Amino acid sequence: MTGIAQFSKFSFSQPYGPGQLYGAPPYSYRNAQSITAVFTAEGTGIGDFLPPGVKVADPEPLALVTVSHYPQTAFGSYNEFWLYVRVEFNGERFMYCVAMYADSEKATAAGRELWGFPKKMAQMSLRQEGGQWTFRAARPADNCMLTLTFIEDSAQESGMRGEISLPTLSLRLIPHFTGEGEPDIAQLLATDNKKTLRQSALGTDERRCGRAHISWISTVADPFEPFVPKKMLGAWFSNYDTDVPGAYALVHDYKRKA
Repeated sequence: MTGIAQFSKFSFSQPYGPGQLYGAPPYSYRNAQSITAVFTAEGTGIGDFLPPGVKVADPEPLALVTVSHYPQTAFGSYNEFWLYVRVEFNGERFMYCVAMYADSEKATAAGRELWGFPKKMAQMSLRQEGGQWTFRAARPADNCMLTLTFIEDSAQESGMRGEISLPTLSLRLIPHFTGEGEPDIAQLLATDNKKTLRQSALGTDERRCGRAHISWISTVADPFEPFVPKKMLGAWFSNYDTDVPGAYALVHDYKRKA
């Protein structure tokens, strides 16, 4: 009988064999361009997005959107955006991943299968024109569900970076093989992705603060009403390199505890 170790020796991910979509982490990212906008959210209904035991950490929910263009990665060149909310689980604070979208098949599959990130495919772009950065994400193609604009206007570091510099929490949820009953896997995972800022021609770190505006258009499949910004708290642009690891901790195993 073939041992379970034989699978990973030949093929790391689905599908088994030569057609696998991605290999094992870490995954290199170089010259990444990202804009992060932090805000308090309207909040009504956020609990519906959170797994059992995970609760919003603040009376006024603290959320963030990060939009990115990755010109060089282990998955090829692609775009992505994330939506996080600050939460608590068993007395510890995390940034929980509520939604994530990418325009890369490989990155979408890896995010869902390895970490349980709620990734979906979308069409998106990030560009700079006339001193303003504009990011748009559409799903389906004729529905621009997210527009984020950003203008640099401050050399000062945003105090909000410390507020959201927490491990990422995600739920890895694999349904029961029959399609009925309790899931086969239900795990809360923690991930911490360290980034190294690139240097400008002047020898300064490539992080610049500014002002951002976020506009959502919700659909039944992508309901963003609870995350409409109530107050913008800070925004910044970053240009960095990173090597994305796998999850570093199993925070909670719902199956084992049950």
